[in-house]
Amino acid sequence: MPHTLRPLAHSPVCQIDHCAECNILHVTLGPITMRLEIGAGHHLRHTLTRALEVLEAMEAREALEAHDRGSATEPTHPDSPLVN
Repeated sequence: MPHTLRPLAHSPVCQIDHCAECNILHVTLGPITMRLEIGAGHHLRHTLTRALEVLEAMEAREALEAHDRGSATEPTHPDSPLVN
């Protein structure tokens, strides 16, 4: 019995289709296709979202720390009142 995939969403890196006969999501990333139950798709969405939030927070913290280190090591302008 042939299965018909219904396109749900796509981007330059992935495509997501739904098979109504199986009630399965087909998530294609390049040459790889994962078949996920709907519940697993929800868990994947939650986990990816959380991972990206953590990564963004880490990157923001690292950028702030790098900025703070850069400010501490930058030479003070000669006209600055902080020069001894």
